[in-house]
Amino acid sequence: LRDMGMNMVIVAGVAGSLGYAAAFAPGSFALRPASLSPLRQSSTWSAFKMLQEGDSFPLDAAISCGVQGKNAVLYFYSADGAPSCTKQAKAFDAANQEFKRLGFEVVGVRSDKAAKDAFAQQFAQRFVSDNDNTMRTQLGIKSDLFGVLAGRETYVIDKSGTVQMVFNGQFNPEQHVEKALVAADTFVRATRISNPLVDSFRYIFLIYSYIFTYIVPSITAAAVAAQQQDAEANQEP
Repeated sequence: LRDMGMNMVIVAGVAGSLGYAAAFAPGSFALRPASLSPLRQSSTWSAFKMLQEGDSFPLDAAISCGVQGKNAVLYFYSADGAPSCTKQAKAFDAANQEFKRLGFEVVGVRSDKAAKDAFAQQFAQRFVSDNDNTMRTQLGIKSDLFGVLAGRETYVIDKSGTVQMVFNGQFNPEQHVEKALVAADTFVRATRISNPLVDSFRYIFLIYSYIFTYIVPSITAAAVAAQQQDAEANQEP
């Protein structure tokens, strides 16, 4: 019996080690169609509706974040003041102007129990509190390290509420910014509408601008120079 007990302990230890290693596997954190991610296929979390790219972002969550009808980047993180969370907030803040240029608002979301006003006041971006982790539960954001750390997940959504990107990664906070910028820029480029009439007027405007900026001044300067030469020639005895 003692040998059997020891064997059971060894098996449990090996299984735990494998599970721990899997949690840190690089493939766990990637920009994805969410349906292809191992995290999104975990049977442990099948009770939650896990949001995927192309899904509609929950309206009540969008309202809670103040982004209804807006292009937005929503990043969920663990706690104000935590080293990796601070690094992520600084990275998003550094890219805030670029997101604004693309027409996206950046909003950080953390638990109401982990919110600190002093932290939020350091940055230009907005922060909202997730009361009782209601939004996390609704979105199916998976915790890390066996539930010790709240999951770090970023969403890029458009004005219609459609999710354009889902990215999960606990230990690469700055990569969330990179992925979100790429997704926002890709979305903006894809949604630019080419209107033949508008394009024609644009080209005509560019041509006229070139003519009046470069060609007309050159012709005018040449004409003035010629007139001066003629005047000087007429003054000679």
